[in-house]
Amino acid sequence: MRRELAAVLDDRASVDVPAHFEELADDLPEAQRSLMVAYSSILTPSAMSALEEQLSAPRSDVGTEFEALPENAPEDVRRQLARRLAPEVRNQQKDHPVLRDLEASSRRGRAITQSVVVQAMVEFYNEAQLDVLQRVHALLCEDDAAGT
Repeated sequence: MRRELAAVLDDRASVDVPAHFEELADDLPEAQRSLMVAYSSILTPSAMSALEEQLSAPRSDVGTEFEALPENAPEDVRRQLARRLAPEVRNQQKDHPVLRDLEASSRRGRAITQSVVVQAMVEFYNEAQLDVLQRVHALLCEDDAAGT
């Protein structure tokens, strides 16, 4: 698994996509293609099928905006994007509950799954995108705590 992730990191331009993702690959941003490869090393076939279904849906404006977010995006842009992205992520979690908890959907142990997910996200997303994802996570946790 480490060799596979290292190969992805070393040569992003020639990333092979997991089985059944070939048709999707051309329409996905590079970060998502790379994440698919990393996830394919840890996720169960049913989780990969859910991921394929999720990625087959048309990309929303807010999703496109997230993918294009520059690393130096100002604080207010990040905050607003997170607020707009959170409901979309919540809907994706409802539509594909198996992807809500990647550790539970993994073929590997908890530590390996966490390591792959964290390393891949840090490698494939810029600082502003990671900040937005952290904000989205916080918003979803607040909603869960409030029971909404």
